[in-house]
Amino acid sequence: MENEKKHYCFNCRKYDAFYTKEETRYKITTDGYCSEEGKIKDHKCYCELWCSKPRNRIGLRGSVPRVLRELLYDISALKQILEEQSNAQKQEPMQ
Repeated sequence: MENEKKHYCFNCRKYDAFYTKEETRYKITTDGYCSEEGKIKDHKCYCELWCSKPRNRIGLRGSVPRVLRELLYDISALKQILEEQSNAQKQEPMQ
């Protein structure tokens, strides 16, 4: 038992922290709800039923630049269309 690593509740998938509303933001409290045990626990408790939180495998590093490139492409296409329309209006003779 001594060799086993003990895990805190705040880092468990089944633990949901409580928040209090302040003037401009929410502040995390030291208590939360454990859905596995069905009771309120302190965030520094140890638990035998601990399970790790899933990691976000996609991440923002890959998706944000991709979305920005797509937006830049769309904006460039719109700019080209507007410039072509503006040039076409300038070349038409006044009637």
